[in-house]
Amino acid sequence: MAEMSEKRQLVINMAAALVTFAVQVGINFILTPYITAKLGAEAYGFVCLSNTLVNYIAILTIAVTSMASRFISIALFRDNGEAARKYYSSTLATLLACVAVVAVPAFVCIASIDSLLNISAGLVGDVKLLMVFVFANFSLSIMSSNLSIGFYVRNRLYIGSMINAVGYTIRAVFMVVLFALLPTSVSIVGLAAFIATSFVQAAYMYWKKRLLPELRFSPCDVEFGRILEVTKAGAWNSVSQLGSTLSSGLDLIVCNLLIGASAMGTLSISRVIRTAIDAIGSATMSTFQPSLTKYYAKGDIDGLVAYAKWAMKSFGLVISLPVGVFIAFGVPFFRLWVPSQDAYVLYPLAVMSVIGWAVLGPAAVIQNIFIVLNRMRTNSLLLCVGGFAIVLVEYGLLSFTDLGIFVIAATSCVESFVRNLAYTIPAGARYLGRSWTTFFPSVGKSLACVAVVAAWGTVVQLVVGVPTMWVLFIAEGGASVLLGFASCLFLLFDRGERARLAGMVAGRIRR
Repeated sequence: MAEMSEKRQLVINMAAALVTFAVQVGINFILTPYITAKLGAEAYGFVCLSNTLVNYIAILTIAVTSMASRFISIALFRDNGEAARKYYSSTLATLLACVAVVAVPAFVCIASIDSLLNISAGLVGDVKLLMVFVFANFSLSIMSSNLSIGFYVRNRLYIGSMINAVGYTIRAVFMVVLFALLPTSVSIVGLAAFIATSFVQAAYMYWKKRLLPELRFSPCDVEFGRILEVTKAGAWNSVSQLGSTLSSGLDLIVCNLLIGASAMGTLSISRVIRTAIDAIGSATMSTFQPSLTKYYAKGDIDGLVAYAKWAMKSFGLVISLPVGVFIAFGVPFFRLWVPSQDAYVLYPLAVMSVIGWAVLGPAAVIQNIFIVLNRMRTNSLLLCVGGFAIVLVEYGLLSFTDLGIFVIAATSCVESFVRNLAYTIPAGARYLGRSWTTFFPSVGKSLACVAVVAAWGTVVQLVVGVPTMWVLFIAEGGASVLLGFASCLFLLFDRGERARLAGMVAGRIRR
């Protein structure tokens, strides 16, 4: 009964994450061509670049933000409220101190950004103001790991998903209103994001007080030993963040410096699909960690392995649908979405950026296991080494060949496949005391699901025709999703698991 309840909660959390994903993607797909039309591709590229630059600052804070939830929740699961309060206060104080420390160098860099990057003279002032808002937004959002802890501990992640959905809507509304009332400026994008994040953080704080009223910040509970413990455990996550930034976040800077601002804008537009799938991946991945952490806290490794396999199947189903549909419908999508851009340039760039999720989907669950087990060192070092290798390869190929921005997309894709297949998947099993092949069947099924969904999309287009209007695109894409979903249910789950899934869904409908 406990297993059913737990898996039912997983379905609820995942459903809420999917709703949030649909809202975010819908808004982004509507706003991106709107923003591009208002500002131009080059200016839009600096929106993406500003968020990338913030990721460099996040390297300093990720050690705390990535592990705060782990230490606080394990203390609460073990009924040690005093330790939980001390971890909560200590990590929150550390994050606030980090913001204060990085504020001055951040604003110095923003003030001189035009001497560091290629920026058109007419955009310099707007780009600087954009980066000010982006930094303010980041400073506010890093408290999320502490303020959202109630969703994590009580396994009520769907509440956080709904809050985020409202936040995305607020950002869209303010962006459209501000563009209508104020002179056109790229900084409006940053201002709207800051307003939305302010709402989200206030809602997180409200729910934290409701779900965990005993967890309050107190200067008396701040202990250097707790700060050191969390930071030491999360230090390898900072290394991982550095590797991730080098492997993907640095691409836009490399493109800007070696190819040009216009090419950076094209690469940024192609990354919108990857950003959307990253959003659903991150939201879905977070739904698994509370149960994984609980199994570990109770010492139930068999239960943790069984749940991890279930999570990988569920994740594989969720992630294969958007990836497979995009592979089948990518060219007509870009023709409809950004008709002023070259769909045949954007499509291969976008495919290379999203295809890695076919493997990264199951591997993402293993990444959660690394965090729960506090075994991040090797994975973090490999991410960092891979990131440096990507930058060197990109620089070399861009300097001595004419392959252009395709080098950037292909290099990151190859590195992701190799690292996850050679290390992440087998290492996750070995850390749990299982055979290194334990999780590979889930990876194979995830790849097969992507292929099946893409094949259904191709068949639909052969029968109905390539969509030339949004109505046809939505209809054909929807049909491909339904056919792919039905096929992947049989590919991923056995008869008993399908029956349990049907029972969970039926139970929610009856309620």
